[in-house]
Amino acid sequence: MLPVDKLLDNFKNEYEWVQVQPECSLATYLHRQQILLVINNMEEILEGFSRLYNRILEISRFILAIVKLSFLLALSIYKGSFPISAYL
Repeated sequence: MLPVDKLLDNFKNEYEWVQVQPECSLATYLHRQQILLVINNMEEILEGFSRLYNRILEISRFILAIVKLSFLLALSIYKGSFPISAYL
């Protein structure tokens, strides 16, 4: 499990904990609502970073595939330009 996933799970657990608390004063209620907003915003930010991380991995795999194909193409051109039989 990625550290980001662990953080998201912790935030979700915290959110559930706050929801099961008994009724309390207005100030405490408002403070809890602010905490929930912060947790929700952090969850969205972490999910965004997770999507960005996955996209970067996807792009890097694509670039690596292009590099491998370019290398193989260069080898085939090199071998075609200098046949071994010409030197024997």
